[in-house]
Amino acid sequence: MVPLPVKRNKRAVEGELEHEHHLISERERRKKMKNMFHDLGDMIPQLPPRADKVRIIDEAVAYIRKMQEVLHNLEKKKLEEGEKQKMIKSESESESRMMNCAATVGLKTWASPNVVLTVAGNEAHLSIYYPRTNPYPYPKPQLLTVVCFLLHKYNLYPLFANINTTVWGRMLFFHLQAIGVPDHFPAESLLLVEEIYKQAASDIVAWISA
Repeated sequence: MVPLPVKRNKRAVEGELEHEHHLISERERRKKMKNMFHDLGDMIPQLPPRADKVRIIDEAVAYIRKMQEVLHNLEKKKLEEGEKQKMIKSESESESRMMNCAATVGLKTWASPNVVLTVAGNEAHLSIYYPRTNPYPYPKPQLLTVVCFLLHKYNLYPLFANINTTVWGRMLFFHLQAIGVPDHFPAESLLLVEEIYKQAASDIVAWISA
């Protein structure tokens, strides 16, 4: 006698199918995770063979932090190089402007032991040297403040500035332009600009010597 087929509950069948689907999904997830850990381990230099998952994650975090530090240092160096190139370009443009002006109106230079002034039209180069051999053991800390005050007082605008401090003293270099004076001006204006520059330089010399 042939046994009759057992009628299965529809809910039970759906439960078995859902369980089987869950097992397949879990198997695929584990396989995918295993492959991902393997790929991650291949990206980490000097990772010990047969490293477990915890070791792989620790090494990956350390490696990423190291790369972030390297990237930060490279960006910092790039920024410093950019600033350096910008300063060199600015100094070159300053010298070019001065030479072009000198070719038109000629250079005039006044010098003292600590200050050298070279005027060309409405622009000038001002060099200031303050040695450590003065009564102060170091250059007066107000030096830059006083110079900037005097330049502002005489309406002299710095197109370029450079400050160097050495074991012998402090050196300041300025490329200046007289504000309010046009590029093309009569001889009377030229003499007035020269007097303004000379007066500013004299005040600086007097302050250094005080």
